[in-house]
Amino acid sequence: MNISNTQASKTDDCKQLKSLRKSNEENQKEIRSLQDVVESVPARQSVPDDNAKGELALLKARENEWTNLNEKLSAEKCELEEENNRLRKDLQCFGLEFFEDLEDLKFNFSEAKKKLAQAGIV
Repeated sequence: MNISNTQASKTDDCKQLKSLRKSNEENQKEIRSLQDVVESVPARQSVPDDNAKGELALLKARENEWTNLNEKLSAEKCELEEENNRLRKDLQCFGLEFFEDLEDLKFNFSEAKKKLAQAGIV
């Protein structure tokens, strides 16, 4: 009985060894594949090439344009805020009743124009 256990254990060990060898082969293939990928990636250059220098100059020029535009828009925003404040201050002297009267006048004027048009005067 001891011999059969030893043979069964030996068979299991052989199966496990085959499985480990297969796994090892797969891992080796994956390592080679990753090494190929790493080798295909160009090494970083310490000095940028002419194309990169041109792109960098273009980006800096665009950054300057955006900075100038931002400054211009900020100044325009301040001017508009000041004008808005002045207009609000000017409108404070007129109450809600004034605007209601203004709307009534516009309506009455429109109605008068319609009546004149119906009468053929205008």
